[in-house]
Amino acid sequence: MPGTRVFPRPAQGEHRSGRSIDAELAELIAGRSACDPAGMVGAQLQNLGPYRLREVLGHGGMGIVYRAIGPDGTEVALKVLSEHVVDNPVIQRRFLREAQVASSVRSPHLVGCLGMGVDQGRRFIVLELMRGGNAEELVEASGGAIGELRTAAICRDAAIGLEAVHAASLIHRDIKPANLFLTEDGRAKLGDFGIVRRNSRQSDRLTAEHSALGTLGFMAPEQFRASECIDIRADIYALGATLFFLLTGRMPFFGDTPAKVVAQLLATGLPDPRAIRSDCSSRIAAVVASAGALNPDDRYQSPRELREDLELVLRDRPPRHVRATARETTEVLRCARLPGSATFADPPGGTLSSEALRDPAAQHRSRAQTCDAVREALELLDRFERGGQVEHPAMAAIADCLAPSLRSGALADQRFALAMITTLEVLARRLGALQHHINASSLRTLRHGLVAVAAVVGQRQPAPDLERALALVVDDDLVSRKTMWQALRKVGVNAESAASGAEALVALEQKDFAIVLSDVLMGDMNGFQFAIRVRSGRRCPRVPIIFVTMLAEFDKVFRATADGADDAIAKPFLLTELAAKVLCHLACPRTPARMIDPAPA
Repeated sequence: MPGTRVFPRPAQGEHRSGRSIDAELAELIAGRSACDPAGMVGAQLQNLGPYRLREVLGHGGMGIVYRAIGPDGTEVALKVLSEHVVDNPVIQRRFLREAQVASSVRSPHLVGCLGMGVDQGRRFIVLELMRGGNAEELVEASGGAIGELRTAAICRDAAIGLEAVHAASLIHRDIKPANLFLTEDGRAKLGDFGIVRRNSRQSDRLTAEHSALGTLGFMAPEQFRASECIDIRADIYALGATLFFLLTGRMPFFGDTPAKVVAQLLATGLPDPRAIRSDCSSRIAAVVASAGALNPDDRYQSPRELREDLELVLRDRPPRHVRATARETTEVLRCARLPGSATFADPPGGTLSSEALRDPAAQHRSRAQTCDAVREALELLDRFERGGQVEHPAMAAIADCLAPSLRSGALADQRFALAMITTLEVLARRLGALQHHINASSLRTLRHGLVAVAAVVGQRQPAPDLERALALVVDDDLVSRKTMWQALRKVGVNAESAASGAEALVALEQKDFAIVLSDVLMGDMNGFQFAIRVRSGRRCPRVPIIFVTMLAEFDKVFRATADGADDAIAKPFLLTELAAKVLCHLACPRTPARMIDPAPA
């Protein structure tokens, strides 16, 4: 039962998509635009059965929603199957199933179904009338976002409704702000069961094999892949994306084309809302991260867990069900300077006493312990690479080597080293969880990070001042520039961007940049030409340059970095991987390759 309200034209580079793939399916069947009200409504209806139709409230891929008056004078919402799909058997069965599900699944936080019928050859469903609009309209009326507590309350209500859906062994598949309807007193109810299906262990003959139904921007990655293994965790992801939208007023992922949105969706979990709204609490950010993890195993495992954590946020208490990866991401953000802050936060696990920090012997012991841990992690990485066993257990073992240094507070006097080790620990765990990201590029980044942190902790290299470090991101693709900017902000590095090599050269003449990230394939000049121009300039000829390229081109590009660049990283990359790569080069610019590349077997 989607609403008719349409958002204003998005800002440049921002992508908002409120149309269901199911709506586009109906559009193809009808041979006309599903957003054309005249085509949808056809001849104006006055009555259906005992109901008098008053006005159109909204329309979607299968039907039109009217405000109607029943025989007893009660106002209801009437969802009517559109005239142009009444003869389509698949749409007919899906419409009937929607009515059956809405009638059988009951909850105070699900839109109530009052019945169904047929008149004048048109099927209709009778629903309770939601007078408060929907959450999408609320965001628009609020000027782009709503408060954290209001957001948490709306999504808590939706999670209660989702618990009932889960208990009935169903998957909603189209949770989004437009399907969270509001009562006059502000309570939220989940509605629109148009593409609901049974869980993955049961057949769903109404959804064709390899087809994907849902709304781009809120669909879980596995749902977009049309996986047969989707379960309630896909709905949890969608509710997490809705939570992000209500907090920020923006879609989680944006791009000039749907393909660019999909590329981000399949590469990373939901972004941190604090990158857009710095006033968001770390508690609500942890809930977003745990609901929107890329891997379903890293998400909340039930709507109950999500609902309980949102209730804790409403009581100003920390969530207790967040998954391990969400906690680790939060640790990175705690150790890194968040947007708008001036210093690193306290390290996780406590700090050493002020007396210990002033004791040279204690400082020496803490550095020695950390160096031993890093050396052990490097030895493990060497052994695993030589044995061809770089997989989840290997990455977990490397992360476990680094964890004690973080938990003990031994690095409380070395904030940069603390942030770097935290980033490397998270990177190792993410590579273990997302093994398709384990490749020559990511392993080299992990090794480089371990070498760099050993140099900083062992005081062979001074720690860089991230407060003053400024990065330049060069790419002719807006989405890529914003993705790299987001990765840099995670570790407190400020960044500026340029849309071409020529624009970047002008920027380099005007400011001192600590590092440059450049795409290889650009329109005006490619990355190699750009790097050569930088090296021949007078302002910053020795600034570290990192090429960002596709994985298929990584080996060729990496071998060619001697032509001007210092390093390369392959797309698609984890945000943590790019952040670690930048920290490496800020800490140890121009590290010799022999110190990074694995020793021969």
